[in-house]
Amino acid sequence: MRGTSSSSGPVWFVSVQRLLAGLLLTGFITVAQVYSEWCGKCECIEGTLKRIKAEKDDAPVEFVLLEASKFDFLKEYRNRSKPYFAFYKQGELIESVEGVDGPKILQLLDQCLPSKQEYEEALAELNKK
Repeated sequence: MRGTSSSSGPVWFVSVQRLLAGLLLTGFITVAQVYSEWCGKCECIEGTLKRIKAEKDDAPVEFVLLEASKFDFLKEYRNRSKPYFAFYKQGELIESVEGVDGPKILQLLDQCLPSKQEYEEALAELNKK
């Protein structure tokens, strides 16, 4: 997998190092779209994710694409045709959505994202270390 981002959308293929760094950042939410190699990423959710990213432009959220066969911790999601969306905060799985459900993904983001003040406090704490 490459660690490059696409300027056309909010979803990236990421390296393991970048994924782990994103999962562990205090205050950040990482939304991982997990897919099977044989069917590829879900194209029909792409527009929804772009809209969500645009609406939450300054929010501490990162969208990533993960091929299930590349990560041992995702082995239960291999060979599935439905995408799986996993929400991580500080390395912990906090929510998930199976299948394409844009309204549910948006609802979970609203619930999971810290307030601006909480995020700024978390960044200040991180900078102290």
